[in-house]
Amino acid sequence: MTHHVLATGGTGFIGQHTLASLTGQGHQVHALMRRPDRLPVLRETVRRLGGDPERLHGIKGDLARAGFGWDSPIPSALGTVDQVLHLGALFDWRLRKDQARAVNTEGTRRIVQWCGQQGADLTMVSGFMTHNRSHLVHLGINPESGFADWDRVYRRAGAYEASKLESHFLVKRLAAKNNVPLTVVNPGTLAGHSQTGELAPGQPLAMLIDNLKAGRMAIAPGSSAHWLPLIAVDTLADMLTRCIEDSTTRGRSMLALDPTTPDWPTTLSHFADALGVTPPRLYLPKGLVKATLSLPGMERFMGTPREALDFIQTARFDVSDMNAFVAQHGLRWPSVDLVMHASARHRSSQ
Repeated sequence: MTHHVLATGGTGFIGQHTLASLTGQGHQVHALMRRPDRLPVLRETVRRLGGDPERLHGIKGDLARAGFGWDSPIPSALGTVDQVLHLGALFDWRLRKDQARAVNTEGTRRIVQWCGQQGADLTMVSGFMTHNRSHLVHLGINPESGFADWDRVYRRAGAYEASKLESHFLVKRLAAKNNVPLTVVNPGTLAGHSQTGELAPGQPLAMLIDNLKAGRMAIAPGSSAHWLPLIAVDTLADMLTRCIEDSTTRGRSMLALDPTTPDWPTTLSHFADALGVTPPRLYLPKGLVKATLSLPGMERFMGTPREALDFIQTARFDVSDMNAFVAQHGLRWPSVDLVMHASARHRSSQ
């Protein structure tokens, strides 16, 4: 069955690969774009990634504006949409609360309400930390209800991560209220393409690789009990495409991460080996490193924002639902070792 998809965040790292996957499977996709004049560039990227650029269209709109800035609920150029893929988010470790909420929280609210009005299914990317119950409780979030003192959460987690957590619980509540069939996909930290290693420069893993290459990680936070769950970007794109195609995913919140990702020191050693540099010699408690990063100028000097440390964790997850979905759709996990090496080599070549 061919779907007509409205996609937000299509120009981003996940978005480009997912648009290629969707159009490559024969679906018609309209990408919500602040600059639709850049559609030819996006189409060329989709073509390079194996998609069908003729099935990709642009529609001018902005998540941060009421009604996306449209003059009518359904612009004539958009036509009928039966699926919405919500990838759009503002990412920066140093966002202000108002900046993060304007796009990540309020933009999500607009998407859910629009889906309810148009009778469209919604597939949304959230984050794997929503499955870390102890982390949510530590921040003051009730994992079942999503109730929280959000001002406190923003102070403790940082604006980007707090806005993503707030959006996660908001979308579940609003989807139920507006009778929107909802699938939430919660990916681990994005690695590069499983074959080419292509990794966008602004991605957290790219920053990590850059720090290793520059020799800024002789001392690292965490221990062998910690890990950083990874997923190759093309694997995630294929999973998102299958979720849109498979109506049985509605009502599910599904992890998307490679459970064979090794422990944190082994991960850093793999990257260091691919880069031809020495891995970290000393590991310190996360709390101590986080306190050090709170000193003036230390985040910039060490190339590591405090927010990023929360994703290095000890929690393990129930991946049975994800594994069943992967098996059902004939998807395969690429070797995480090869993915790490490809990502490091690609980043090192830039």
